[in-house]
Amino acid sequence: MSPARVRTAMVRRGAHGVVVVLVALLAGACVGVPDTGEVHQFGVSDGGGPAGDVAAIDPEPPRRGATPSEIVSGFLDALQASPVSTTVARLYLTAEASDAWAPQDAIITYTDRAQVLGGPGVRIRLSGTQSYDRVGRWQGPLDDADSTLSFRVVRVDGQWRITDPPDALVVSRSWFAPRYTTADLYFLDPAGTSLVPEPVVVPVGETSASTLVRGLLAGPRPGLSSVERSEFPAGLRLALSVPVDSSGLAQVNLQGQMPPLSGAQLGRLFAQLGWTMRQDRRVRSVALTIDGQPVTLPGGATEVDVSSGASYDTGLDANGTLYGLQDGRVVAGQAGDLTPLDGPFGVRPRDWAAVAVDLGGTTVAAVSASRDRLVIGPTRLGTGRVVRTVLAGATDLGAPTWTATGRLWVVDRTPSGARVSSRREVETRMREVAVPGVSGRRVRSILASPDGTRLVAIVDDRRSSRVVVARVALDAAGDVTNVLPARTILRAPRVREVGWFRSEEHTSELQSPMYLVCRLLLEKK
Repeated sequence: MSPARVRTAMVRRGAHGVVVVLVALLAGACVGVPDTGEVHQFGVSDGGGPAGDVAAIDPEPPRRGATPSEIVSGFLDALQASPVSTTVARLYLTAEASDAWAPQDAIITYTDRAQVLGGPGVRIRLSGTQSYDRVGRWQGPLDDADSTLSFRVVRVDGQWRITDPPDALVVSRSWFAPRYTTADLYFLDPAGTSLVPEPVVVPVGETSASTLVRGLLAGPRPGLSSVERSEFPAGLRLALSVPVDSSGLAQVNLQGQMPPLSGAQLGRLFAQLGWTMRQDRRVRSVALTIDGQPVTLPGGATEVDVSSGASYDTGLDANGTLYGLQDGRVVAGQAGDLTPLDGPFGVRPRDWAAVAVDLGGTTVAAVSASRDRLVIGPTRLGTGRVVRTVLAGATDLGAPTWTATGRLWVVDRTPSGARVSSRREVETRMREVAVPGVSGRRVRSILASPDGTRLVAIVDDRRSSRVVVARVALDAAGDVTNVLPARTILRAPRVREVGWFRSEEHTSELQSPMYLVCRLLLEKK
């Protein structure tokens, strides 16, 4: 059997007829997923490119004598100015509407638009919609009702003007794709030991650094206070833009009240800021001021390298070690040079159904060939640890999955539906955890994120599969308090497997590590 990377969280037999598709965690924003072909990468920006690679668009102002339909169509066209600007679009509005309009509140993208005949005003039906909030977080597709926009127009000095524009930047997907890209805002887990990425879309170009800071100051998404937190107090705001000098120093000037913070709190604050800002390739270090006063770390430093947050990063295996099964033994090493582990799982061959090695490379979790038992043990001899059973009497265990903190997850696929269990290092046995939208469903597999705040599952419906994500709420000690309801991020035919993937490539000025990316293997028809 050929070895599989531990990040795939499982070793499979007879994997034939599959294609690999990379889908960002915001995968619901993808235009589509193929079921044949070469390797493709899909994300909320569908690739994108540097700002200099896209054409400038100078929209036309309203034409005298234009009909209501032409005014609405011209307004939507004007929203697609490049560089991004709403100056011309406002000319299609009444003065009162222009003053009240807040296009920064949301982004709505569409693949096609058409006017709906009949009814009051001018109605436009959008197809293939995706929506994002004011921070750039994906909200999912619009429902049928919200996909139809209604515009009321009135005469102003004999010319038709719009009185009620939607508070959103409404643009086509083809315009959006090269002008926006994905990035992560980094918050902290409740214990303050790990950085938690939150994917967003941001405009490419010199405004990206400012957009990232504003998103960070907005704080975690509402409803996620039990999942993540921020050391930035509420009420801080960015004074102006974030200048980046020739040496790569980003000067972040904030306004507002900053309460006294301990050295540890300041370290976490700068870890959030640096790890978020490092995605802008121009930025090498950051300096922070509050109302003109520099924020100083213990020791007197006022500038911090963006890599200072590395100790809080829970990325994938840093040394690139590969793990897999060969002839019943767990093997490890680099591509082309894999050898059996010097431990109980490498010395004596056994027909395991699935194995996973923790991110520290110290512990193996293995599912018995009959899939009714889960055992754990050391990767190497001489540690004083032994192989022991942590779950017995199961029906059909899937592949186990680890977090960076050493938490182990596994799903038992029973006739009555999935039963999800979890275990911390200090616990002797797995314990069942209720996962709304996953427990009791027909689940193919689950996968925990390295930071421990997300649980991904493949749920098989009658004619298709769904990839769902549930957020895991933790207490300050790292114990699971509850799991929030799972949310569908992708629906596709026969999704076979998911895995985390760290991409070092970038297609714009931003350079996100993108380690929260799902790798999907879809069976060919």
